[in-house]
Amino acid sequence: MNDQRPLIFDVKRHALDDGPGIRTTIFFKGCPLQCAWCHNPESIDPGPEIGFYPSDCIQCGECESRCPYKLPIRELLPEKTASLSRLLEARRASASMR
Repeated sequence: MNDQRPLIFDVKRHALDDGPGIRTTIFFKGCPLQCAWCHNPESIDPGPEIGFYPSDCIQCGECESRCPYKLPIRELLPEKTASLSRLLEARRASASMR
């Protein structure tokens, strides 16, 4: 049986940005819109993703040893947050260039 429960990637309490009043906003994964101005690109892929935060990295290599795809995570993306889908895209791009 396929588990169809939605994945929540963020909960923003005391949200004031999207209209009048105070509310709690729940962000789900799997947005099909892919807007050019998207502020939550991590919400596009509906599946679970592995986050990598270079500012927290202590160069121990544990992220790479635990990666199910054996990606060189620390080498691929110098940006602040890297999702697994972007890492896989980088891997596919480098493989197609060979």
